[in-house]
Amino acid sequence: ENSVRVTGTMNTHFDSIEVNGLQVSISGWSSSFGITIPIVLGENVIVVTGKSENGTVIHEKTITVFRYPSNYLYVDPNGDDANAGNGPGVNALRTISAAVAKAVDGDVINIAAGTYTENLGISKSITLLGESGSNRPIIKPRTDINALIYVTKYGWGTVSVEFENLILDGSGKNVVNALRFYSGTVGSIKNCEIKNIRYQQFVGYGIYAYSAQVSVTDTVMQNIESVGCYANNSSSMTIKNLQYTGKGAGSNHWDFAVYT
Repeated sequence: ENSVRVTGTMNTHFDSIEVNGLQVSISGWSSSFGITIPIVLGENVIVVTGKSENGTVIHEKTITVFRYPSNYLYVDPNGDDANAGNGPGVNALRTISAAVAKAVDGDVINIAAGTYTENLGISKSITLLGESGSNRPIIKPRTDINALIYVTKYGWGTVSVEFENLILDGSGKNVVNALRFYSGTVGSIKNCEIKNIRYQQFVGYGIYAYSAQVSVTDTVMQNIESVGCYANNSSSMTIKNLQYTGKGAGSNHWDFAVYT
């Protein structure tokens, strides 16, 4: 909704009642009022003020209303997968997997700071958006796996998935790929960190694209067993500002930031 209805009854005698500076009722005992106030995305502060005849504020009440985008789903360590997921905090879902299952094309999954241990498969055109700065959420593998996150499509059309402000950490498990994009998919990776990806010697890829179109921007990779960004089988990969840290002297010969 893009508006909220504010109603009330005040038992103290006022000459006027204002809501966010708009006069809605004049004088009288037990003054009732009602007004529809437009609201924007995010936090909205509504101030209800009762004034005397000379404009003196007799009583004031502040109400905070939040409006969330209709195409957002929220994930939080304090959430519950039984929730609808249409608000942050305790109203959020607990797992990213649950949010992916609920999502439809065009949805944004807003992921709060925390560590999420789960393997993800995505076949919808959605966005996984983490908190920015030092609060980026961490996604770790639940089991040994071919891909911590794989993006694929079924049938006709294209699946396009965006990843932003995430840390993908394969430590503790054997992982072939942090992100794998299958044929016919499109991917965007922005401001992410990918680290500790290894399945066995010479096998471990940060981002693997197979007949896919992928862009990588402002992303950091470290401790990748073989290749940071691997474009295979006529894939298209655009890379801007990738910081790749190799394993140093004495490492095996498979240690490339980019391989095509």
